[in-house]
Amino acid sequence: MKLPSAAASLAVSLLTTALGTGAGADTTEPLRVAVAASARAAVSEVAERFEDRTGQEVVVVSGSTGRFFAQIVHGAPFDLFFAAEAARPQRLVEEGLADSLVTYGVGELVFWFPGRSDWLDRELREVLSDRGLRRVALANPRVAPYGAAAVAVIEALDLAIDDRRRVYGEDVGQTLLLVATGAAPAGFVARSQLVESGLKDASDFWIVPSELHPDLDHCAVRVVGSDHPAAASFLSFATSAEGQAIFRRRGFATPTKIAGVE
Repeated sequence: MKLPSAAASLAVSLLTTALGTGAGADTTEPLRVAVAASARAAVSEVAERFEDRTGQEVVVVSGSTGRFFAQIVHGAPFDLFFAAEAARPQRLVEEGLADSLVTYGVGELVFWFPGRSDWLDRELREVLSDRGLRRVALANPRVAPYGAAAVAVIEALDLAIDDRRRVYGEDVGQTLLLVATGAAPAGFVARSQLVESGLKDASDFWIVPSELHPDLDHCAVRVVGSDHPAAASFLSFATSAEGQAIFRRRGFATPTKIAGVE
């Protein structure tokens, strides 16, 4: 599997057959997958496993959900879109720009404060209200669902954290870096990122109660206009028992409904 910078055995066998010479699949063309930053590691592992099973090359490009949405609306040549929310994939389907909507995982918003394990005994509201916390990192809420979720938490707790105290990353990947490098002492990121990070202080976080922010159902779609023969099979593999095991290990909860969203 190429990663640019910017269920069971039967199911696998069926997938392999579907992509084999009998189905007329052309494995010389890579499958192009746009992935939200929060799901980069999980989808990359799914892609590697898929390549091993089928021989189909998969190119994974990660970034913010909002940016990819805008690019797809304007004709970007992706075959699949794995978002960090349900809303934008649903809009693409409603506008006739995508189909095959599935929910592949449920994300968790966490508040990460590396090196401050003493905060684990405090309350989220208390720490965020502390004027000693001069900067709080969060993803750009206009394009990143985890950023919008962070803003919802701040508003739900009625906290006075204005823009002078907020440090924005373009996506949750950049937000993680802002905290990891000390540009902000703490911030709102995805639990899936901390699971994959290997950072020394990755365990210094709280899982933010889900009732404080919108659901973080992660949905995927096939981009209309893509005629890649492996697109449907990749979606099936990602939502199979084997694919879902990867997402769970990478910090996602299993959705209660896989095929689409309520």
